[in-house]
Amino acid sequence: MATRRRLTRIAALAGAVVLAASACSTNGDDGGGGGSGTGNGNGNGDYTGGEINTDLRNPQALLTTNTAESEGASVLENVFTGLVSFDLDSGDIVHEVAESIETEDSVVWDITLKDGWEFHNGEPVDADAFIRAWNYGAHGPNAQRANFFFERIAGYDQMQEEGGATELSGLEKTGDLTFTVTLSAPFTTFEVALGHNTFLPMAQACLDDVDACNDEPIGNGPFRMAGPWEHDVLIPLERWEDYPGSNPANIDRLNFHIYADNVTAYNDLQAGTLDLLRVTPPELLPEAREQFGDRFIAEPRSDYTGIALPLYNDKFQDVRLRQALSLAINRQEIIESVLHGNMLPADSVISPVIPGYTEGVCTHCEFDPDRAQELLEEAGGWPEGERLQLHFHPGAGHEEWMEAVGIQIQNTLGIEFDIRNELEWADHLNARDDEELEGPYRSAWIMSYPSQEYYLRPLYHTNGSSADTGWSNADFDRLVQEGDEAPTLEEAQERYLEAEQVLMNEVPVIPLFFGRTSVIYQDTIENVIYNVYETNPSWVDLKVS
Repeated sequence: MATRRRLTRIAALAGAVVLAASACSTNGDDGGGGGSGTGNGNGNGDYTGGEINTDLRNPQALLTTNTAESEGASVLENVFTGLVSFDLDSGDIVHEVAESIETEDSVVWDITLKDGWEFHNGEPVDADAFIRAWNYGAHGPNAQRANFFFERIAGYDQMQEEGGATELSGLEKTGDLTFTVTLSAPFTTFEVALGHNTFLPMAQACLDDVDACNDEPIGNGPFRMAGPWEHDVLIPLERWEDYPGSNPANIDRLNFHIYADNVTAYNDLQAGTLDLLRVTPPELLPEAREQFGDRFIAEPRSDYTGIALPLYNDKFQDVRLRQALSLAINRQEIIESVLHGNMLPADSVISPVIPGYTEGVCTHCEFDPDRAQELLEEAGGWPEGERLQLHFHPGAGHEEWMEAVGIQIQNTLGIEFDIRNELEWADHLNARDDEELEGPYRSAWIMSYPSQEYYLRPLYHTNGSSADTGWSNADFDRLVQEGDEAPTLEEAQERYLEAEQVLMNEVPVIPLFFGRTSVIYQDTIENVIYNVYETNPSWVDLKVS
C-alpha cells in the first residue's frame, strides 16, 4: 500500500500588487481579494485591549459560501478560522482547525479535525459543520457566488439543477471529527485551496436561517460579531475571549466603517475618526508617504493588472499583433508618471508573492518600440482607418493609466485609440461574458489561495470559470491538467510554469502592473503587520499603543 504523504510546505516569495481594494477576487473591480483563517501564527497573545476603527466598502454578502470578493472576506477572516492558513514568513501551510489532511493519490483526502473547537454560539466545529457548509454552497439552486469552488468535489454536477442531488457524493463523514473528501480528478493543490473562505464551517443555526446569518455570521474565529451588519454603515466585531486557536486577538473591538469611496475614508483618518486606512487613494499617495512616514506600509500584495485582448474579434487573431501591443507599452514610465510609484512592472500574470513565480516569463513585457514596430509590420499592420478601443468601467481610478497606455501605443505603433468607459461595472462584466467588447479591456486578478493554478485555470483554460478572451490552447490546457495531477506541489509548480510560458508567448492578456499595499495608520496603534494571504493587515496582531 502507498504510504500517506502530508502536504505541508510551500515556498514564499517576495513581490508586489495593484490599485484600490474593493474588488472581486475573480475578475475583481480594483484588485481586492481575501482569504480565510487568521494568517500566520505571528500573534503572540500579548493582549492590550482597546478599540480600532478601520474602513471597508459595503460587502456583497457575509455568508461564507456567498462571499467571493474582498470586502466580505475581510470580515470573515476575523469571524472564522478555517482548516488551514499560511505562515507569513515561510509560506508554510498551517493547520488551524485541521489536525491532519492526508492523501495517497490527490483524489481522496482524509481530514481530521482538532477537538475543542466551537462556534461562537457554543455549537461544536465538527465534521458535520464542514459537510453542511460545503453541501449548501455546492447546491446550485442556493445560488451561492462561491459555488464554483466546489466543482472539483465528486457529485458537484449532479447538484446544479433544481430537483437534483442535495449532497455531494464526494463528502463522507467517518467520525465526529473526521471526514473524507473525494475529488472527481487528482488535484495536488487541494490542501492549499482549503485556505479560501468558501471552505469554512457553518453552524447549524446559520443553516437554519441563512438570511440572519448573512447579517450576523456565527463564526469560530478570534473575533465575533458585536451586533448585526448595519448595511452601508458599520460591521462591529469584538474579541472572543474563549478562542481556542494559537493567535487570539490583541484588541477588544474592531469596527469596520463602511465607505462609498476611500477619499472620504482618508479624510476621516486625517480627522482622527479612523485609526487605519486599508488603501490610500492613488492621487493622495505622495501626500500620505510624506505625512505618515514609517506609518505608510508599501508591502507586496498578490494582485496584478493587465489588459485582456478579445480574440473573438478577428483583428486580434495574429499573435504578432498582440506581442507588438505589449512591447509598445513602457510600464515603468506609467508607474512613475501616473501611478505615483506604488506599482511594479509586471512580467507575468502570476504575482511574485505566489509560490512558483518565475521572473521574466513574459518575454514581450519589456518596452521595445523597434521590435514592436517590426512585429506589427510582420502581422500586416493595423486596419486602416480603425481606432483601437480601450474598455474599462468608470469611477475606479483607471482613466489616467488606461489613457497613458493608449498614448504609448499610438506613439509607438501609430494606432489611434478611443477610451471606452461608458459601461458600469456589472454591464462591463456582462459585455465581457457576451463577447461584445471591441478592443482590449482592463483585467485584474488576485489570489483566493496561493497557487499558480488559481491564476491560470479560471482565466485562460478553455473551460475556465472566468475565461472571457476567447483564447483556447490545447497545450496550455494539458499542462494545467498535468499540474493539477502532479504527485507533489513542486512538480505541480513546474507544470504550471510551462503552461504560463505558453500563455505568455501567445499573449491573450498583456500584463502591466504588480502593485503594493498603501496602508496608513495613526500613531495610537502599533504592530501593524501586512498579511499577504489575507490582503489586509494582520488584524489579530494589531495593538493599541
